[in-house]
Amino acid sequence: MIPFTDRTLQLLQYATLPFLEARRLQEDLADEVAQGSQPPTLLLLEHLHTFTFERRGHQEQLLWDEVQRRAHMSRSDAGEVPDENHSQH
Repeated sequence: MIPFTDRTLQLLQYATLPFLEARRLQEDLADEVAQGSQPPTLLLLEHLHTFTFERRGHQEQLLWDEVQRRAHMSRSDAGEVPDENHSQH
């Protein structure tokens, strides 16, 4: 049995959002939760197919152009060690 805790969880549900808009929303909410101005939050949303490239990735590494892959490409620092210019989430 899972013990009950008296904690509030905020549930936010959105329709389909562009990847970068969803990512900014997630980062802003994470900052607000860390600062204590928002309760822990579960964010439910969908974004269109997106390939993410880390900062060192290059466009020429893709095998298909944007029309062929039918997906947006976006830069991402997810999974990388953050530096002083990037917030950690």
